[in-house]
Amino acid sequence: MNRNRDVNRIGALALLAVMLISRAAAAQDLNLRAYIVAMAVIRRDKETTVKSMGKFLKTSDHDALESTCEEYKNVFPVTPLMTAAEVQAVLDVAKSPKAKIMKPQEFFDNSMVQKIHASGFIEQVNKR
Repeated sequence: MNRNRDVNRIGALALLAVMLISRAAAAQDLNLRAYIVAMAVIRRDKETTVKSMGKFLKTSDHDALESTCEEYKNVFPVTPLMTAAEVQAVLDVAKSPKAKIMKPQEFFDNSMVQKIHASGFIEQVNKR
């Protein structure tokens, strides 16, 4: 057994783990930003939203698409922060007995959204 080779492998694996975690965080950031942009588009651009919904819902019923767009465009918050109350509502209806003893704060972390909000990105996207 070659100790140096084992040490090198452990170092390489540790570096790989750090790189994967970094990429995962970057991917989460990009996905969250894309979601924020999509929600802004839904709120301000009915035509694009109706076209997109029609494509993905495979329908050309313009009246139904337009009324659905109007009904839901303000459902999603501008800054998508999770709240303990929202998580608690899910825990309250969960069938698992474990859900009754779980704390809502154990299920979410708003730090990424807060970081994006602090950067001014959300405000900028919603001004367009």
